[in-house]
This record gives sequence, C-alpha cells and structure tokens, in this order.
Amino acid sequence: MIAWIHERCKHWGWQMRLLYLGKDGWPARSILGKLIEEGALGASSSRFMQHFPECLDADAIATNNAIKTLSEADREVLFLDYCVIGKAKVKAARMGVERRTYYDRRDAAHVRLSHALYLLANDPHKMTPKCAGHEYNELALSRA
Repeated sequence: MIAWIHERCKHWGWQMRLLYLGKDGWPARSILGKLIEEGALGASSSRFMQHFPECLDADAIATNNAIKTLSEADREVLFLDYCVIGKAKVKAARMGVERRTYYDRRDAAHVRLSHALYLLANDPHKMTPKCAGHEYNELALSRA
C-alpha cells in the first residue's frame, strides 16, 4: 500500500459516499429532504428547478479523473475499498477472490493510480486511458 495514495483515496471515497447518499444521508429530493430544505409550505408545491452542488473538492476531482483512466478491475477494487463501507472479507467475496488477492489488487491499483496522478499533474491534456492502465503507451513511458 502507498500511504499517500491511501489517504487520498480515503478522502475521495468519503466524498463519493456523500455524493451518492446526499449531503445529509437522505436522497436529494425525497419528501423528507424537501421538508428539511424548503419547510412545510415550500415542500407542498413542486419546483422545476434543480441545484447540483459541487460535491468533490479539487483533490477528489483529480483523484476521480485519474481513477477513470484505470482499468475496470482497478476501478472496481478502489471503489469497493474506499466507497463501500464494510469488511474486506465481504468485499473480496463480492469480487470472487480471496482476501489476500483483494489486498494485492488494491496495492497494484495504488501503483497505477500514483502513475496516473503524476501524469495528470504534469500534462493533463495528454492523459489517455492507456497511460495509467495495464498497457502503457509511449507517452506514459517517456513521462515516467
């Protein structure tokens, strides 16, 4: 495990959970959410406007963009490890692997994510999905 990647992923996972659950843990426009946001009078009428607050800060956006360039297997293990609350044993079973293999895959994803974050920080316009996945193209090799 790479410590700084682990901390960055924990922060990303926390913000992704907020994004999926809504700020207070309630779905964004449930009846209870409308009552909380608009009061009894506002919740009784229907509005056609929507507000989408920014849920990810700059570090989480950069991490999310780098994760998007990884392979599906890497994205899966990172999402399960940092966005889903639960025990590693259950998450590994969900992936159909042993717990040790789960941790090995997560650690390997950390290495590829650190490389993707390096590429994004140094030249974000040339970042391609192949740069940070299993297949490294010439750009990724020349930048490392």
